[in-house]
Amino acid sequence: MTVNTTSRPSWKRFLPAIAGGLLVVVMALLPLLNISIPGVLPGPTYTPGSLALLSLCLVFAALALSYNLLLGTAGMLSFGHALYFGAGAYGLGIVLRATDLPLWPGIFVAILGGLVIAVVTGAVAMRVSGIPFAMVTLAFAQAGSVLVRRNQQVTGGEEGSPSAPPTCRTGSSGSSTRRTCTGSCW
Repeated sequence: MTVNTTSRPSWKRFLPAIAGGLLVVVMALLPLLNISIPGVLPGPTYTPGSLALLSLCLVFAALALSYNLLLGTAGMLSFGHALYFGAGAYGLGIVLRATDLPLWPGIFVAILGGLVIAVVTGAVAMRVSGIPFAMVTLAFAQAGSVLVRRNQQVTGGEEGSPSAPPTCRTGSSGSSTRRTCTGSCW
């Protein structure tokens, strides 16, 4: 009796990781390239509309990966992703509007806030499993939705936090006139 001991070469087992790494590199370089994809992107990849669409795609891809991690890997059906998704988005908007923090420290504060919410709600939700787990996570997501809708002066309600109106001032120094703007001045 002979046993076939041939196996895949060792590099082939790393093929999915290599392909994923190459995909990340291509996606990182995509905004720098002048590529038009009619029917998919509103213009070349470096224009503001295409960049906004690509960033929105990345946000939803991260949400899909979190669903895959929880349901696909751990086998836990959760309806509470909207709570953490919204907590991060609203938290960042509130932190940036209420404080004078720059973007990156604001992101860090929003992540910490989302982490605290996840630890508190996870401590309760992880006490059950199966359908009760799904219902507990759904209840937390609905409670977050009610909290957002009832505090419109802070969160902006379901429409989200309004952008700060641009403030522009014109000043002159000597023979030149200079316009200084904060916010979105076009």
